[in-house]
Amino acid sequence: MRSFSTLARGSAASLKRLPFLSTGARAFSCSPQLLQQIETLAQAKAAQTKELKSKYGSYVLGEVTVEQCIGGMRGIKGMICETSDLDVEEGIRFRGYTIKELQAKLPTAPGGTEPLPEGLIWLLMTGNLPSEAETKIITEELRKRQEVPAHVMKVLESLPPDTHPMTQLVTAVTALQTESVFAKAYAEGVKKSEYWKLCLEDAFGVVSLSVSLSLYSLAESEKDDLVESSPID
Repeated sequence: MRSFSTLARGSAASLKRLPFLSTGARAFSCSPQLLQQIETLAQAKAAQTKELKSKYGSYVLGEVTVEQCIGGMRGIKGMICETSDLDVEEGIRFRGYTIKELQAKLPTAPGGTEPLPEGLIWLLMTGNLPSEAETKIITEELRKRQEVPAHVMKVLESLPPDTHPMTQLVTAVTALQTESVFAKAYAEGVKKSEYWKLCLEDAFGVVSLSVSLSLYSLAESEKDDLVESSPID
C-alpha cells in the first residue's frame, strides 16, 4: 500500500476520469480511536491551562524592544506552542523529538526508510508516537476524503492556463468552503465544546483534498501522461 504522500501525475483533460472527482455530498466522521486520544489530551490541557491562568495570569514574561519589533519579533515570548519548537542552533523539534529521532521512531512504508507523514500527523495531534495501525488510521482518514467536489473543479478549469500552481491551490481551497462541516454546524448553533471535532473534520478534508488539487496543478503545469490511480492509495 502506498502512502498518502504518493502523488500520481496526469493530464488535466484526463483528470475528470479519475475516481476522486466527486459529484455528491460528503459525509464522514473521524475514527473513534483518534477522537478519544485527542479528547483525553484536550481535557488534560484544558485543566492545565486553567490552572496556569489562575496562578500566573498576571506574571510578566519579559520586555520588548524596538529592535525586536523591527526584526520581525525575533526573541519575543508571545505564544505557547507544544506541537513544535524551533531553536536557532538545534533546529526544529516536533513534540520534543528532533527530525533524526523521528526518522528512527515513526513508522515507514513497507520497504521504505523514511517516516510516513501520517505518523507525524498522529504525533502532532495526540502527543503520542503512533503504531503502524494508528498510522494507517490517518491514511484511511485522508483517503476517504479525497474526492474533489465538482464545483471546485469547475472553478479550477475557469482559470487561465498559465495560472501559478499555488494560486490554483489557494483558489480551490477557498472554493471548498461550501464543504465545511464547521460552517454548517456553526450556523445551526452548535455548542462550543463540539468546535474541535468539526474543525478536525474540516482539517482532514483540506489536507486530503490538497493532494488531489495539487495533482491537478501538477498536471496542468507539466502535462504528463495520466496515471489513473488514486493520489492516496
